Amino acid sequence: MNLNDIKMEDVLALPRDEKINVLAMMSRYQDLQSKKKLFWLYPEEDTIHNEDVYHSRYKYLKHLEFFKSGKTYPERCAMCANRIGKSFGMGGYETALHVTGLYPDWWEGYTFHRPIKVWIAGKNNTTTRDICQNIMCGSVSGSGSNKFMSGDGLIPAAAIKRLTWQRGTADMLDTMRVDHITDDSQDGESLITYKSFERGRGSFEGDAIDVIWLDEECPPEVYEECLYRTMTTGGLMYLTFTPVEGLTPTVLQFLPDMNPDA
Repeated sequence: MNLNDIKMEDVLALPRDEKINVLAMMSRYQDLQSKKKLFWLYPEEDTIHNEDVYHSRYKYLKHLEFFKSGKTYPERCAMCANRIGKSFGMGGYETALHVTGLYPDWWEGYTFHRPIKVWIAGKNNTTTRDICQNIMCGSVSGSGSNKFMSGDGLIPAAAIKRLTWQRGTADMLDTMRVDHITDDSQDGESLITYKSFERGRGSFEGDAIDVIWLDEECPPEVYEECLYRTMTTGGLMYLTFTPVEGLTPTVLQFLPDMNPDA
């Protein structure tokens, strides 16, 4: 049954029980469709969907350059001004593509053809939850053992699977599993683990990771440890931040011409 082709007059003519079932299916389908931001970003031309404007990708040439460079450079940095979409439209968007395998036809960046392991980290638990987690999977609904993600982030609602929760920070995810697609077929689940810089270097030890997205500037020792995590996998690591603290060691390693020790 293609729900896009169903006409309301045909539904209303159905027997009562069948009509209720079809209406429920249509409601669920419309809800899922509205929670697919991933598919609406970076269109060929300016587009309006659900009253939101999605600008042509050709207006975001720096974003496209950032994505494409991932095929060549395993370490990248989007060091940008505030409010230009570095977290949502660069770090979050690319990470959502990698964990789901739902790459658009125009994608020229790195691609994974299998489920992957990902770390996402911000300055502290609160910012990781309120920014990164919200970008990826939306807000938290329910309470206690019945909590779930609304699915109005970049990862499609239907792809969000098993969740575990952190202790000490309300509504912060520890891990989440996401359906991964390769060649139009589901081939397993990617694993996302949420972390924060405030926990220190030790919390970034001991695992092999395919993709690490660091949102905001991280301490040099955390950055170094994350590099070790991607060495055995040949994975990717990228930072998205505004250099509000000036020419720090983390900033200077991406600006060698300004580093007197380089």
